[in-house]
Amino acid sequence: MKALIFTEGGKETGFGHITRCLALRDALKTKGIHARMIVHGDASARRQFPGQLDMIFDWLSQKSRTRELLNGASIVIVDSYLAPIDFYKKISKTAPVCVYIDDFIRLSYPLGILVNGAIDAEKLRYPQKENLRRLLGAKYALLRKDFRQIPKRNARRRIKNVLVTFGGMDRSVFINGMLSYLQPRFPQWHFHIITGQPSHHVFQSTKRVTYYRNITAQKMKQIMLHCDLAISGGGQTTHELAACGVPAAGICFARNQRFNIQGWQRHGFLKDAGLSNDPSIFKNLEASLRQFTLERRCSMGEIGQKLVDGAGASRIAGEIFDSCFSFPKVQTRDRKQIFKWSNAPDARSVSFNTKPIKWSEHCQWFSKKLKDPRCLFFKITWLDRAIGQVRFDRNGKKTSLSVALDRKFRGKGLGGPAIRIAAQHVFKIAPDLDAVDAFVKGNNAVSAKAFLKAGFRLAGTKKIKGQKASRFSKGKA
Repeated sequence: MKALIFTEGGKETGFGHITRCLALRDALKTKGIHARMIVHGDASARRQFPGQLDMIFDWLSQKSRTRELLNGASIVIVDSYLAPIDFYKKISKTAPVCVYIDDFIRLSYPLGILVNGAIDAEKLRYPQKENLRRLLGAKYALLRKDFRQIPKRNARRRIKNVLVTFGGMDRSVFINGMLSYLQPRFPQWHFHIITGQPSHHVFQSTKRVTYYRNITAQKMKQIMLHCDLAISGGGQTTHELAACGVPAAGICFARNQRFNIQGWQRHGFLKDAGLSNDPSIFKNLEASLRQFTLERRCSMGEIGQKLVDGAGASRIAGEIFDSCFSFPKVQTRDRKQIFKWSNAPDARSVSFNTKPIKWSEHCQWFSKKLKDPRCLFFKITWLDRAIGQVRFDRNGKKTSLSVALDRKFRGKGLGGPAIRIAAQHVFKIAPDLDAVDAFVKGNNAVSAKAFLKAGFRLAGTKKIKGQKASRFSKGKA
C-alpha cells in the first residue's frame, strides 16, 4: 500500500501543518499504514524536524515529480493553503482514499474525507456532499502522541511561569516589545519563550526569561505542564495547551486564526487579547492577564482538557483505515471467485460442513443466493482489492453473518475491522434490522477473536449439525 501526505511549512508560514501531519502519520502507523511525508518547505523545516520528513520540494510546481509519486498511491492526504482545487480533483479520481485537512472552508473539496479539528468547526457551513465525509471539531484535533491521556491538571495558587508561543514564524520584534512591556508589570513572572527564529537569531536567557528552540514534542509538553498560563497565537498549539490544561491569552496574528481564538473564548478556555497589529495590543494583553485568577485558571484548564483528549489523530487514522474497506454487491461474474474462497481447505476446516464443495453444487447454491431477497451478499474490498466475502441471511429483524477472507489477507489484522464495518454497512442499508448474529465453530478461536474485536458479544451456544457453536451478536448502535 502506498500512502502519501502532502503539506507545507517553513520560516515564512510556520510549522503547524507539518506538526499535525506528523501526528497523523504516527497514528496511521499504529494501523499498519506507513505514509511518506512530502513537504513544500525550506531548510528551516529540515532543521525543525530532523530526520522526520521524507522529501522536501515544491510539489505544486514540480508536477512531473509529483505525478510520479502519485502513481499507484492508495491513500493521499493533503494539508495545504496553496494547492488549487484541480490538484484535489486529480487525486480524488486516482487514489481510492483521499483526505483533505482544512481550517476555514478554503475550497469546495471533491469526494473523500474532510478534516477540520478546530474548535466549533462543526458549525462551519461546509457544502453538503454525499461522498464527502466530514470529521469536524476539537474531537479530531491532530495532536502529537505525547499529548494523549494527560492527567487532570491542578492549578497552582500563584502564577510563576508563563509560556509564550506563537508558532514557527519569526515573531522576535513582537516578543521583544511584549517582554519590555510586561516584565515591569509582572515582576514575579518567569517567561518561557518558544521561538521559531531563523538560525542567525541568538537569544540570551536571563533569570526571568528562558528561550527554547527546535524542541521535541515531549519537551514542549514538559514546558507546558511546568507553566501556569500561556500567551499564544491561535494556531495548532492551542489544542496542545488545551490538552495540557494550560489556560491561555490569545493573540491573533493571521486571519485564519480568528475563528479558532473566538471559538476557544466562547467555550471559556482562552481569553482573546486582540489583534497583533493593534496599537493597544500590549495594554489589552495586560488587562487580559490580570483576569487570570486562581478560580478562573482552574475552570479554564478543566474546560481545555474536557474539550481535547489528545486522541484526535487516532480517531482520524481509524476513519482512514475504515475507509479503505468497501462492500460491492456480489454479481454473477463473481461465481468462480466465491467458489475459490469458500472451497479453500482452511475455510472448509472451520465450516460446519468440512467436505469440499462440488462445482455443480456451488453453482446451484450461488444462483439461489443471488435471487433470494433475504440474502445480502457482498465482496470485501480493501483499497480496491477483493480480499473476501461476507453474506447476511435475513430472518425477520435479525440476520446471520458468514464471512471468509482470502488466505493471502489473513493474519494481517483485517478480519475484525472487516466484520465490524460490514455490520455497520448492513444496518445502514437495511435499517429495519435489529441485530446481526454469527455462529462460530467451537475450535475456531481466530474467528471468535475477530468477532469480539468487531464489537460482537458472546451470546450463548447452539448445536449446529451436531457441533457446538458459539453465538456472537451485535445490536444496532
